[in-house]
Amino acid sequence: MCERIDSKLSFCECEIGDGDIICFQKSLRNHCSEQYRFPDVPSFLEYVHNRQIIKLSIFVGSKFITLLRLSLPEELEVDVPSSDFPTKRHQPIEVAPAGTASMVDVQAVDDLEAVRFTWTINNFSRLMVKELYSEVFNVGGYKWRIWIFPKGNNVVDCLSIYLDVADSARLPYGWSRCALFSLAVLNQVQNKLTVKKATQHQFKAGESAWGFKSFMFLSALNDPGRGYLVDDRVIIEADVVMA
Repeated sequence: MCERIDSKLSFCECEIGDGDIICFQKSLRNHCSEQYRFPDVPSFLEYVHNRQIIKLSIFVGSKFITLLRLSLPEELEVDVPSSDFPTKRHQPIEVAPAGTASMVDVQAVDDLEAVRFTWTINNFSRLMVKELYSEVFNVGGYKWRIWIFPKGNNVVDCLSIYLDVADSARLPYGWSRCALFSLAVLNQVQNKLTVKKATQHQFKAGESAWGFKSFMFLSALNDPGRGYLVDDRVIIEADVVMA
């Protein structure tokens, strides 16, 4: 998301928070934008929108060994901010409560199994819980689930989303697994405005959930006119590849 700032408004009124980047742009020479490929910040960000390099690695001993580096094609572009680990673990909830639905799409990527899990949360504005788990889905023989904090996990005015190892409490001592994954809140009106963020993590005891504490502003999520909350329904997707 890239929005112009009204210099007459405060940071609070512009909804600027921790992690946001403010860009200052020099005036164009002769005020002629035609001679520039990317005359302003929004046009440049549109060009590089959500690009990232994905590394497929294995964990050997105490370090990662990179097997392959991938530059994602345009149709798979994702946005990569820094990840945040939740500050406190809570007791697991095995099945999402009534009012939610999910769908799993499994695809083969060479020798890797890629799974897209879609979680539909109905009556979102009426949720009265601090946190919520999706149903469990499987990737590469492992159990995963999406973990959200509808009002934020120790953060103000932001939705928090994590990928969680569903059966971490029952796994043997010393377990670990590496996954490449993205989490997204779908825009149900304009798909190009879907908010998607991706990262890679070595999941293990003590770090069995990983994701994004400040995923998106609640003001944008809860505004019916923005397209993320339609008929009081929010749709979240997780794409997971075992590395």
